Amino acid sequence: MNTKLLVGGAIGAVVLFLLGWVFYGILLADTLAQHTNPVCMKPSGEATMGLIFLGNLTWGMALAYILSIMSGTITLQRSALTGAIVGLLFAFGYNALMYATTNLLTSFTVVIIRAAMNALLYAAAGAAIGWWLARK
Repeated sequence: MNTKLLVGGAIGAVVLFLLGWVFYGILLADTLAQHTNPVCMKPSGEATMGLIFLGNLTWGMALAYILSIMSGTITLQRSALTGAIVGLLFAFGYNALMYATTNLLTSFTVVIIRAAMNALLYAAAGAAIGWWLARK
């Protein structure tokens, strides 16, 4: 991995972390709580922020890698669209499996909400990473 890819992944992680806090922690917190088993959730304030950031760093690096190997020129629009598609597909697949195999999610509605929310988050991260990777 080169430095440009590592920095791109870090940029994506920061975007995912901050927007995740806004979407998951503020805007849709009550809606998501209605469709999530409270027994499975840590009380507010007990989440491990370092691990949350590490998870976002992993996703940021994955998205940066995907964008770096795309054929053709990296543009802001293509990167945002690719990010949205990747976020939508990964989130839908993961949350559908969680709904089907665990008691974490209590409604299929939250699978749809989380997939749509992740499409937006990953579109923003994809755009930020694409901007970085397209720089000369």
